Amino acid sequence: MSQNAGPRHYIDKRLSEQDLLTHEQSIGIIIHYLKNALDHQSLEKIAFQDFLTGIMNRTALEELLPKEIERTQRYQFDHRYDDD
Repeated sequence: MSQNAGPRHYIDKRLSEQDLLTHEQSIGIIIHYLKNALDHQSLEKIAFQDFLTGIMNRTALEELLPKEIERTQRYQFDHRYDDD
């Protein structure tokens, strides 16, 4: 086993200024993408929900209903209403 393979090696190793700069830039890019994903999620919620009631609007229904019908057909679920 290598002398530098243990966890202590990583604790003792200092990063160079260039390594720190590279890590800082990488973290900045990750933060940018995470913020973008959260913004997209917020916009999608606004687009699919009524602001006052919080229930799904017509846009959401038009997008989700065909997917749900396809899913019921795929699993042979009888989606007709049975009146006993």
